[in-house]
Amino acid sequence: MSNKILIVAAKEWRDGWRNRWLIAITLIFAIMALGLSWFGSVTYGQSGPSPLDSTIASLVSLAVLVIPLIALLLGYDAYVGEQEAGTLLLLMAYPITKLQLVLGKFLGQISILAVSTTVGFGVAAVVLSTNAFSIELIQAFAVFVFSATLLGGVFLAMSHLVSLSVSEKTRAAGLALFIWFFFTLLYDLGLLSVLVSTEGWMSQGALKTALLANPTDVFRLINLIHLDAVGSGPLASVSQLNLNSYILYGLLIAWIGVCLALTKLLFINKKI
Repeated sequence: MSNKILIVAAKEWRDGWRNRWLIAITLIFAIMALGLSWFGSVTYGQSGPSPLDSTIASLVSLAVLVIPLIALLLGYDAYVGEQEAGTLLLLMAYPITKLQLVLGKFLGQISILAVSTTVGFGVAAVVLSTNAFSIELIQAFAVFVFSATLLGGVFLAMSHLVSLSVSEKTRAAGLALFIWFFFTLLYDLGLLSVLVSTEGWMSQGALKTALLANPTDVFRLINLIHLDAVGSGPLASVSQLNLNSYILYGLLIAWIGVCLALTKLLFINKKI
């Protein structure tokens, strides 16, 4: 990997952790994960650590809302913010290509997201391991943290694309929030409405395609497949879709690659 990419990544890493809200978010992750892992079974009249499948399912529901939002907030001003401050033009005066800058920014910020996710949600793994340590526990949390980081990477790459598409930070923030609302809430609600209103006319292939088109559903599917669980709503038929987890990982990586490629294309054609 180019040293210039690593230099940019290191700069983004330092700048990111200067924002105290990132540290606060990591602590919030930890508190929520601790609560879900320890008190999640209270509704069933039990106390102590929740079962592994119940904890992971609860964490997935939490992560699918929080991780995309944090990723979008982390990266929405990656370019437009520097352009408004005048530092983007200064950066391009150095002997660095636009591709190196795109990759460096993404690498630095996804590293922050990965650490926050691992530390924050890792608390739940520690709590569960005190009750019953097992290889299954480690594997389940490794899958969860890795897939959550990939999900964050998708929305981080989207936020970089948004940041280069607009000329003002306020517009970038508004567009980022719309993307979050669409993929995390509106998409599945619309899909569920179609299934209910048409009494399930969608074929298995059409449902499968619709689910795979949304990175948040792909994230859910990865964890449900690993736990051999059945979801709710549009994910209720997951056991019948015959999905391969490696293909699902590939889809998340493809989302990241496409968004970064479009970011580079926009950057090349953008007047600074």
